[in-house]
Amino acid sequence: MNLDAEWACAAMRAHRASLKKQPKTVEEYLVTLEEQGLSRFSQAVRHYAAEL
Repeated sequence: MNLDAEWACAAMRAHRASLKKQPKTVEEYLVTLEEQGLSRFSQAVRHYAAEL
């Protein structure tokens, strides 16, 4: 996020859009990241939630 937040947000937006079977809201997506052990990253990304 520190190096290129715009690129990271675009990548996460694309990944979330690719979830066809189980589409997720931004909040659900961030909770999933936390459940997968990425809680610090998820918290850092919340600042950019509107761009996801």
